[in-house]
Amino acid sequence: MMLEIKKLLRKRKLWIAMVCVLLCGVLSAVDLNEKAATEHRALYADALEAENKVKHQLFMLMTDDNAAYFKTLTQKSERLKSAIQNKDWRAVNKNYAEVNLLHARRVSALYATRNFDLYYREYVTKEDTLEALRKERKLPEFSDREISEDWANSYMDNDETQMFPYYQFTARFYDQLEKQGIATLTYSTTDSATLIVQFMRSLFPILPVILITLLCFDSIHEDRDSGVIKTLLSQPRKRICYLHQKIRTNLAALCAIFFIPLLLLSLCFGIFDHYERMQAPVLSNVQGLTSLEQMENTLAETEENNAMTYTLGITRYFSIPYQTQSPNSKFDFLPMWQFTGWCVLMALLVILFCMLLNMLFNAICRNKMTSLVLTLAILLLGMGIAQPANTETWYAWLPFTYFNPVDILSGYTSYTYLNGILTLGISCGLLYVATRWISGKRMQHKKNPLTCGSVSQLQRMRNNISQHTLRSFGTTVSGVRIFSF
Repeated sequence: MMLEIKKLLRKRKLWIAMVCVLLCGVLSAVDLNEKAATEHRALYADALEAENKVKHQLFMLMTDDNAAYFKTLTQKSERLKSAIQNKDWRAVNKNYAEVNLLHARRVSALYATRNFDLYYREYVTKEDTLEALRKERKLPEFSDREISEDWANSYMDNDETQMFPYYQFTARFYDQLEKQGIATLTYSTTDSATLIVQFMRSLFPILPVILITLLCFDSIHEDRDSGVIKTLLSQPRKRICYLHQKIRTNLAALCAIFFIPLLLLSLCFGIFDHYERMQAPVLSNVQGLTSLEQMENTLAETEENNAMTYTLGITRYFSIPYQTQSPNSKFDFLPMWQFTGWCVLMALLVILFCMLLNMLFNAICRNKMTSLVLTLAILLLGMGIAQPANTETWYAWLPFTYFNPVDILSGYTSYTYLNGILTLGISCGLLYVATRWISGKRMQHKKNPLTCGSVSQLQRMRNNISQHTLRSFGTTVSGVRIFSF
């Protein structure tokens, strides 16, 4: 194996690929940080819209007798807007959490007084957690009747009644940010803790496919052309060892290409931010880690209606059916380091899958350019078919569906993380078996006659050698021996 690694390290294309990944990471980080600055500015517009909405509701109240709730909400909304304007991110986190706690309280009060029991039980979750946060923050207490009557009489909006999951997730998200003492986290934020996740989401689906194919398409052909493979594969045990060695070496090289540049960039960021966001919450399909249950997916309708998807922190999500702006209520938060670890595990399986597909076509095709074209064609076609908007069950068992680990774990698709791990693992196993079987079949037709031939084959070889020797020593013409060399 060490000889294989040394051979790889001497290859110029390995270092070129590593530099390409590094440059892509740097350019991606620069671009994402510019987008993050835009997203921070957009927070002010969102806060202003929310403030105006609350002020409108307060204006619509007929009396001030029961307006304490709305006055409190107006006060918190004004503080939020001011904090964003001053870039006081700790205050932003505090007021965002409290504003959404108050909004969640408003919606739950409506459910409680209108007897929406079934709907309430299904979607209004984490109420106990929110009540504990409200008491912890010493927010005023309001009765269900007080809040719901004022709101129902002044501003009936069915979409608002369906936003409890959004309010509770947002309140808990900013509460954790405040308690960790870190700056506001947006979708494009790129730092030491988020760099790997951002790379996987923006570049990983396509970059590994291209680089893996270009780096591995001739790995077996080189050994075949040099004659090394004839010696190694003439014995079954050597054949297995050779395949295992190739897999280990190529996988180690590919992991180095992708992760060493990212780790170096992460360390550079870490010098300045000290990895402060490693514990930051990431909204994820946590149940998908242990479940194969497929989720409803509204992405097709979203695209048809030119609607938008939504974000919370670095998570992108689509609203669950019949609920405006609300993520799936079954989701929960994972710390950033754990989210990154799960994504890296799936990324390793994606790399292994692409590499084994390359090796399979290397074993099948005599011409390395043919294997290159076939591998690229299948990978790109598979990625084109496997889109996040897919909902059919058979897509769940298509390995190309899971080429973006971040979207899978964050719940942006219908399919679960566990389904992805199983699908990629089974696919890698099948590719390995197929490669091993085809290599063995090829060698059965190309056995070395000196070691693997039959007795009759060896006899024919002796006869041929004897005849060739006699001819080489010459013939006699008119009693004179004439030698030919």
